[in-house]
Formats: sequence, structure tokens, C-alpha cells
Amino acid sequence: MCWISLFLLTVASGISGSQSLWTGQCSNGFTSLSSGCYAFVGEKRTYDAAQAYCASLSDRARLVEFETEGETNAVTAYLQEQQEIRCYGQWHDAPKTWDFFHVCEEETNTGPPRTTTLPPPGQCPQGFTELSTGCYAFVGEKRTYDAAQAYCASLAHGARLVEFETESENDAVTAYLQHQQLIRCYAWWIGAEETGTQGVYKWASTGAPLSFYRWLSGQPDNTSPGGDGILMSCDDAWQWHDVPKTWDFFHICEKARRSVSSSTAPSTTSKDHH
Repeated sequence: MCWISLFLLTVASGISGSQSLWTGQCSNGFTSLSSGCYAFVGEKRTYDAAQAYCASLSDRARLVEFETEGETNAVTAYLQEQQEIRCYGQWHDAPKTWDFFHVCEEETNTGPPRTTTLPPPGQCPQGFTELSTGCYAFVGEKRTYDAAQAYCASLAHGARLVEFETESENDAVTAYLQHQQLIRCYAWWIGAEETGTQGVYKWASTGAPLSFYRWLSGQPDNTSPGGDGILMSCDDAWQWHDVPKTWDFFHICEKARRSVSSSTAPSTTSKDHH
């Protein structure tokens, strides 16, 4: 079963072959395709939880509802570009209690927003998942290293590619990803890069040296004279690779938690200052 068939979809009736082109502006976190604005979520949720997650991204967002065959084809073609194997985008019915990746869409009309009951705000910004070590967004679209950094920054003020301050944070994130990826493994950009001297890696936002490493045997191999980024992949037990920044991979964003209340003193950890 391929990635497209693992996404939760809600299906609109009246599918036809006509399709108008969307040329407007999408909200942060949504990708503009010819048929509209979409968010491709690389985390598994039940149907109802996925619908609620989409609604949390925008007051006009929901699980994608294909109004035309052209829209179906546009989204499927984009997903195929993101994959390393051939997928066909055919539909399955499945119990709503099963967990799958999901595609959200943002309504692009200019009418009033839909009436949506959103979950109460938590300590993480909308679109981020709260783990024991912080707030993270797992982006199921491939981008270059620099484009991934820019995408993270578009999700919330101060958001960035994840920078692991401790081994326990690294372990918490990889354990979550391991639970999510039961069918196929993917590689994910993290926020470390080669800067200045070749072979010296630092966290991108601060320039701080890495306090620990999870290199795969034979890594880093300094493949790009222009400087590499670091990714980790479940194919290699979440060990790290250095690869050219121009390559495309999924990516993990992070953002500091919100304060629980105005009376709560802010944390002094470096994550709360980015």
C-alpha cells in the first residue's frame, strides 16, 4: 500500500472533469497547487482526529474534499512526486478508528469562514504536536534544506528545523517517528548544517556546536563542497547522514511551548528564546 492510499480523505459528490486553476495566496503551512491550497500531514491520526487537526490549521481548513476529477489528479500527481516508489492514488474505505496520514485543504472562496469548533489551545502552536520534550511539526512534503527552514519559519514565529539539545530529545522525536512509520521509512531534515570549515557541523539558528552525534558508520563524508545539511532516516536506525542541502527530504520543525499562564515564569532554556 502506497502513501497516497494511506491518507485520510473525505469525498465530495458530483465529481466532474472540469477544473479551474487556483492562483491565489495560501495560508502558512499550506502548499499552493493548481487546484487550491493543501497541507500534507506526515503524522498518523484517526479520521476524527485528522479532521480536528485540519481545522486547527486554519478556520477554513478540513480534510480534502475533491470537487472535480481534475483536483483529484492534481493532488495525486503532487503526492507521487513526493514518493520514491510508484503510487496510484486509488481509494479505500476503512474504519475511522484506524490511523493514517492525511491531506488537509483550505477553502479558497472569499465568503465568511466556516463555523468550526476548535479544540482548546494547548501549549504548542497550531499545527504542532506536543511531545515530552517540546512542540514539533512533522512535514510530509519534500523540500531542500533551505526551503525546509523557510517552511518551518512560516508555520509560527520562531519555528525552525529541529535542533536537538540533548540525546533524550533526539530519542523522544525518533521514538514518535518510529511509531508513525509502520509501512515505509523516510528520511527527515534536522537543523544542523556544515558551516565554515568543512566537516564542522553546528546548529543553524545559534551556530552552537553539536553536543552529541548519531552518525551512521562512514558519516559524515562531506559530499558537497558548498556545505551539507544533516538528515536522519529510519532505514538506518535514525542515525545521521550529511548530504547536499539541495536534496529534497521530509522535515521536522520545532517551536517553543507557550507559557501555561501569564504568571508562569518563562523557561531559561535556549529553546524558549527562538
